[in-house]
Amino acid sequence: MFYKRFHARSVAGNARALNIFSFWFCLRFYAAMTVIYFARVTHSYELAVSLLVMTQMAQAVLEVPAGIVSDRLGRVWCLRLGALGGLLSVTCYAIGGGYGWLAVGALLEGLWRALFSGNNEALLYETAKEDGRLREFHRYLGELNVAMEVSGAIAMIAGGVLAAVSFQWALWITAAAQVPAVVTGFWLVEPQGHTLRLPNVWQHFKEALGYMRHNPTLRRLSIAEIMSGGFSTFELWPAFFKKGVPMWAVGMMMSVNYLESAIGFRMSGWFMKRFQAIHIILASDV
Repeated sequence: MFYKRFHARSVAGNARALNIFSFWFCLRFYAAMTVIYFARVTHSYELAVSLLVMTQMAQAVLEVPAGIVSDRLGRVWCLRLGALGGLLSVTCYAIGGGYGWLAVGALLEGLWRALFSGNNEALLYETAKEDGRLREFHRYLGELNVAMEVSGAIAMIAGGVLAAVSFQWALWITAAAQVPAVVTGFWLVEPQGHTLRLPNVWQHFKEALGYMRHNPTLRRLSIAEIMSGGFSTFELWPAFFKKGVPMWAVGMMMSVNYLESAIGFRMSGWFMKRFQAIHIILASDV
């Protein structure tokens, strides 16, 4: 009965299952201390940062192939593969005997990030469209983001306390939390409106370059996003905070960002109905 309730081909069923999946998947108790843990294993913050860069590079390289997987296998199977990649990534971090294991985990993290990039939102969008509730998509997307941010805040606070006792505890408990996320992925169903395609990778590049060339709004938004993400030092904040507060408090300080984001996503639907998108973007950047 429990399975059947979630295994319903409707936006309500898929959205509910996707929220549960995202909550469990984002319970990454090590996230608040990632760079500190890497530095402890490698005995170098330089090597620790190289692992963070490795994750971002892997994601960048795999973005287009992951998009092809999403089109070819479907949104749901792409999500399931990403969930499995997330579990394996944390497991490699937990084993963490040296730089090699951490590097494999970083590459797997880049893989699941690429598989999730745009795929999960597309799954929600296509389900809403099929169910005739496309106008409510922003509300469902807001609820999805709230689930992720609340989960992230919990993980940051608890992760700081766990890391003060043992980094390994934080990592293995995170690995355990990924299991229900993987299971929940099998409650999701592929929207009937999604047509599985056999796309050409070069055609993808051609279309993407065409959009960037002829759409100035998309081009400017992309440049702004690249600058925002490229110059971000968010993952290095824990190393800075650790200089002034004990380990258990670092997670609490990191959680503030997630709590603020959860509030923002919860109110996003109200703002989107009353203000133009450009005004919301400018206000958020300020």
